[in-house]
Amino acid sequence: MEQTTTPQTFGELLQLLARQQTEFQAMMQQQYAASEARIDALASWPTAARKHQPPIYQGNLNEDLEVWFFAMEQYYAYYHPQMTEASSQFVTMASTHLGVTPLNWYRQISLKCEASGRVKSEYRLRERLRALSRHSSLHDYVAEFQNLLIQCTVPISQLELRFHFQQGLKPATANHICEHHPSTLDETIQLAMKFDQAGKRAIMLDKDWQDTATCHRCKKVGHIVPNCPSK
Repeated sequence: MEQTTTPQTFGELLQLLARQQTEFQAMMQQQYAASEARIDALASWPTAARKHQPPIYQGNLNEDLEVWFFAMEQYYAYYHPQMTEASSQFVTMASTHLGVTPLNWYRQISLKCEASGRVKSEYRLRERLRALSRHSSLHDYVAEFQNLLIQCTVPISQLELRFHFQQGLKPATANHICEHHPSTLDETIQLAMKFDQAGKRAIMLDKDWQDTATCHRCKKVGHIVPNCPSK
């Protein structure tokens, strides 16, 4: 926004008020256009595809952001291709479900991007960090997380990094990390790796023990009673 100076005359004051009113009207028109786009999209849905609107996210600590994300995905599921292919337009549409405080957060991010000439790809990378989850080995998950991280040029706090990393872990590993309260992402990764290795060693020890154990039912070596083939 342009820097304003204190008006010295009544005429300058009127000009300042007129300019501020014009800027306010432009901002309201943008919000109105986003609302109209959402309404038009909803009106074009088949009746069977229409659902109750998701809750307005107010940005309070007692709100479950994951539940809000899920509600948004379910609400716009009929337009999933547009959600993924035209993400910038979808973000604008989704912003109409934000309360005053988070809407101001989004507005500040948009203004920073416009001022620096940077597209919102940095923030899409952060969304990818948030959505990343472990589907194979922990080593692969860590590598994929770090690969996304090095693409981000916008600083991300250690608290946010730990949160994103922990969200994609298996519940047992995530709970273990919560119990130890790491202060950095590196400490979080080390805790996860140690816990994962300890679990693998326990599985191997259990397998080795069962391979040499004697079944009390059939008296054969190589299994225990719950796994006995003759029960």
